[in-house]
Amino acid sequence: MLFCAIFIFTTVIVIQAGSLSLKQGNGVRLSTFTPPRLNNFSLRLAKNITIESKALDPKWYIFFFHDIAVDSNDNILVLSNNSILKYDKWGKPMGRFPIDRGSGPGEVIQFPKVIYQDSNDNIYLYDGYKIAKFDRGLKFKTNITLTTAGRVLFDKQGNFYAFKIEHSNNHKARRVLSRFSPTGKPVKKINGFIDTSMEYSGNAIYSTLHPYSPNAYFALTSDSLIYGFNMEYTLYKYDLDGKLNAVISIESEPTEITSAEKKKIINPDGDTSKERNQVKSDLKFPDHRPFFKKILTDEKNRIYVIKRKSVLDEDPKAFVDIFSGKGKYLYHTTLPFEPKIILRGYIYGIEIIYDPKEGDYVYRVHKFRIRNYSSMRF
Repeated sequence: MLFCAIFIFTTVIVIQAGSLSLKQGNGVRLSTFTPPRLNNFSLRLAKNITIESKALDPKWYIFFFHDIAVDSNDNILVLSNNSILKYDKWGKPMGRFPIDRGSGPGEVIQFPKVIYQDSNDNIYLYDGYKIAKFDRGLKFKTNITLTTAGRVLFDKQGNFYAFKIEHSNNHKARRVLSRFSPTGKPVKKINGFIDTSMEYSGNAIYSTLHPYSPNAYFALTSDSLIYGFNMEYTLYKYDLDGKLNAVISIESEPTEITSAEKKKIINPDGDTSKERNQVKSDLKFPDHRPFFKKILTDEKNRIYVIKRKSVLDEDPKAFVDIFSGKGKYLYHTTLPFEPKIILRGYIYGIEIIYDPKEGDYVYRVHKFRIRNYSSMRF
């Protein structure tokens, strides 16, 4: 049996192996919800903008769209394999900003795959070694030395939140969600889990992360930090200083991982080579499919939990549970694609499709207007 644990770094709360123990009088609110089995709310979407990779100048050598960000004026920033593309809210191009590799100001060691933006429209690129900070005009401001695992999010004071990897002497790794000062100094450990995808071989460390690996996700609202470990359907709501305020538990039966799903993950292309067979022994599967794969929030502080589907389901649709900022269960809904951003009445996402005419993959950024956004509870 695969053992996973969550630890909350406070004197009054301990969470381990899915059990919660709270001392009396600590002010933590506990809520439990049973979501509906069927879709109970339909977001009425109208396509607004589509940005397509194959429509770009081939001299730019742009092949991928990795990530997107949206600023306070609803301008769209698209991070490609070697550039940042900027569009206004109607999809009109505003400029291309090449990303330069190197060790100089504003240069990256390796091309980043994630772009971030704070409430002041400062832009951040993380290259695996440092965070490069730019102003809204993409003029370089400073480097923040930091090694994180995954996404970084920023609050209005410029503090940021990210996972740090901690290694123990008994060859166990933990991903610890922590709060950092604007200069990158660790301030507080908030929550974390034992990362069973980290493997040790002598002095080398490597990851066997796959779609069904135990993992954790977090998101920010205007006044809270939302954390969830995907092997249990529980959300933890903290204030921005890292104090736990609420625990939201969703009653949901775990789904067994089938042999067909494991085969798809191990051999996604049907490769039966000796090298691929070696991968089989490296991959570890948990006791059940993870409950979710992403947590998002919007400007109304609503919380969107993107459910983890079967890897055999090739339909781009996404199943989403929606909660209020106070942690009340609101809706279950289905979206035509997995969202990256939900903001001010619009949904943004990246679609990857194979075009047989092009003989290659085409990347598209979609922006949809939510026509009934104003009628949603929050």
